[in-house]
Amino acid sequence: MEIEESFLLLGDVVSTPVASLPEDERRRLEADDGDFVLTRVRGRGHSKVVDARMAQLIERFREPVKIVAAVIAFSRDTGSDPEDTLVAAYPILGRLIRAGFLAAEGSKEAEPVEESLQPGDDWDGLALIRIVQLLEDSEIYQARTPDGQLVALKIARPRAAERLASAILREAVILERLEGTGAPRLVRKGIFCERPYLAAEWCEGVNAARFAARLRSIPGKEGRRKLLDLCCEIAEAYAALHRLSVIHGDVHPGNLVVESERGVKIIDFGYGRLTTSEDQRVSQARRVGVGYFFEPEYARAHSGGARQLPMASYAGEQHVLAHLLYRLVTG
Repeated sequence: MEIEESFLLLGDVVSTPVASLPEDERRRLEADDGDFVLTRVRGRGHSKVVDARMAQLIERFREPVKIVAAVIAFSRDTGSDPEDTLVAAYPILGRLIRAGFLAAEGSKEAEPVEESLQPGDDWDGLALIRIVQLLEDSEIYQARTPDGQLVALKIARPRAAERLASAILREAVILERLEGTGAPRLVRKGIFCERPYLAAEWCEGVNAARFAARLRSIPGKEGRRKLLDLCCEIAEAYAALHRLSVIHGDVHPGNLVVESERGVKIIDFGYGRLTTSEDQRVSQARRVGVGYFFEPEYARAHSGGARQLPMASYAGEQHVLAHLLYRLVTG
């Protein structure tokens, strides 16, 4: 990073005291109560834990400021040694820049992440209803086809169109392969306004963590039976995927939609793999995921800073699925 550049903390970065988090989250983080968690709401990077002093320094980047100027002002206000503060802060600020939490003033990375379309707009014949999810590289809308079918419309953001093209292609191929087995049916795919997109049938329901919490609140055998039924449905959905040579690659409760009458649907196959495909764009995918749903070999590689991370595997996915089911049962 350039020491003379001014840097800005992106507007969707939230700083949360560890002490304010639920107890189970604090245990998973292995952080002190005085620490803070930095999360980029619209980013795909993992949250970062910093101590209270570093969190206080980072807040100075809510407005563009040079690193040295921020350190000097912080040291003056706190009575600390500027050189010691810079030595301690420099590697942490570097990691935040590489992770997309901090960006150079005036750069494309510093631009706010805002939806590029509005309800009522037409996207290649699909009428947009509402924004569902907005991330730095993609936008998901609820939309309607000309014949009235509701769909989830995933569109690559303009700056990420080239980078996301393979992920959207891969997801479309996988959904075609599944034909609605444990997942939404593909309705349409294509490129419009130079941005790749896909539309899949809309799944109406709640995520698995929320649904399981409701079931755990039901007293006695009835709640336990319903919770067991939910876990069996989820396990069978993933077994069906694996029988069709598909690895999901991003297992966590937010990617499981429980539809009250139609069972469980697995969503978001952008990082999935169709292992029988000869096209490497479809058979291989970079790894992502929620930290406490990593299989052991990936967790070791990730925490060790390995350059080459292992691809999602059937065995790894089974391990993570067991972890997920345990959490749904126990909370």
